[in-house]
Amino acid sequence: MNDRIERLQGILQQDPGDSSSRHALGLEYRAQGELSKALECFRETRDRDAGYLATYYQLGKVL
Repeated sequence: MNDRIERLQGILQQDPGDSSSRHALGLEYRAQGELSKALECFRETRDRDAGYLATYYQLGKVL
C-alpha cells in the first residue's frame, strides 16, 4: 500500500463524508489496478454526494 492511500484512509476515518478524499482514494486504487476497490470508492462517493460529478466519469472508466 502506498503512502497516499494510507493518508487518504486516515482522513476518511476522521471524516467519512469527505467526498474529495474518497474520490481521490478511488483514483489511487484505479492507478494501481485495484479496480474493485476503486469501484467501491466511486460508488460510495456517488451515494454520499450525488452532486460530485467527477465520480460519474470515473465510474464509467472503471466499468
